[in-house]
Amino acid sequence: MRRKRFSDDDELEDAGLIQSMAPTEDELREISLFIAESKRRWASQLQEGSQTADEGNTPQKKDE
Repeated sequence: MRRKRFSDDDELEDAGLIQSMAPTEDELREISLFIAESKRRWASQLQEGSQTADEGNTPQKKDE
């Protein structure tokens, strides 16, 4: 049984990447705000992760 092959155009259309009109200023603003918020969340998660890693990596004194 052969699988149906899609052309590049079909894949792009299915992915929602083809638009008939350019985005409006409001849509661009919304996209920009979404990206900025995503970056803030990502930076916050990285910072929290590094603090947790630092706490787990503190050298412990050996009893001699």
